[in-house]
Amino acid sequence: MGRVDGKIAFVTGGANGMGRSHALLLAREGATLIVTDMDEKGGNAVVEEINDHGGQARFFRHDVSSVSDWERISQQAMSTFGRVDILVNNAGILVFSAVQDTSNEDFARVLDVNVKSVFYGTKYILPAMKAAGGGSIVNISSIYGLIGGRRIRHRRAPFAC
Repeated sequence: MGRVDGKIAFVTGGANGMGRSHALLLAREGATLIVTDMDEKGGNAVVEEINDHGGQARFFRHDVSSVSDWERISQQAMSTFGRVDILVNNAGILVFSAVQDTSNEDFARVLDVNVKSVFYGTKYILPAMKAAGGGSIVNISSIYGLIGGRRIRHRRAPFAC
């Protein structure tokens, strides 16, 4: 028996990288997955992999920085699965430029995706969790939120001088 048998898990940024890993692990442990991302090809590939190995998953295209997308996707999750037990706020982006070279628009986009989306996800998925009697919210972040760094493997870290 898996650790999350029968649970409905919602993973943002699930098309590749850590999000893909989170989705595959949750599926192996028995959860039904809602995988969201802007990358439709990658998201559908993750869902296909889960379904091909006996799991259950659905992909929804989703811009985590958009309130209207969160409203839509939370309604789709409820109408498709009836509840959400686990939310993994995983989606995130990086800008590889020095502070003085980073545009205001790029900085705003990083805040929208990396910060505001966590608030939106919690705000719009929490009612479904409460209605189901509870759940778990997992927020993924980068170590660069805690420490400074001049370089990431020969590239400038976000907002490094």
